[in-house]
Amino acid sequence: NIGFGNIVSAERIVAIVSQESAPIKRLIQEAKDNKTAVDATYGRRTRAVLIMDSGHVILSAVQPETVGGRIDKDISLFLIRAEVKQNIERKEVSKTQITNEDKSDMKKTPKRVKKIGRNDSCPCGSGKKYKNCCGK
Repeated sequence: NIGFGNIVSAERIVAIVSQESAPIKRLIQEAKDNKTAVDATYGRRTRAVLIMDSGHVILSAVQPETVGGRIDKDISLFLIRAEVKQNIERKEVSKTQITNEDKSDMKKTPKRVKKIGRNDSCPCGSGKKYKNCCGK
């Protein structure tokens, strides 16, 4: 998703760059002259330039970091879906069952965690007091 409902194939992207440098501006102008530029900004300021493996240059109004994050998120969702489809058949791991007698042997003891006071040193290791560091 490169903004305004426009979607680009993540596998075809070679680079995602900002349009502020002079070489990228020249690249955009050359792509416009060669009719290989795709303007997906809808009249807004160009913030990201996507360079495709086909030689096309796509202009987007979304920040390059945002486009990269969306691509990472989409790829990770794709991988998760593929992994779930492969693991549809589940095998029984254990046939043992816990009875009420077994549960009585297991006692739940609460974990004792020392509470950090406001004037104690911060556990992050900065050397500052907790109230002046992570306790804000």
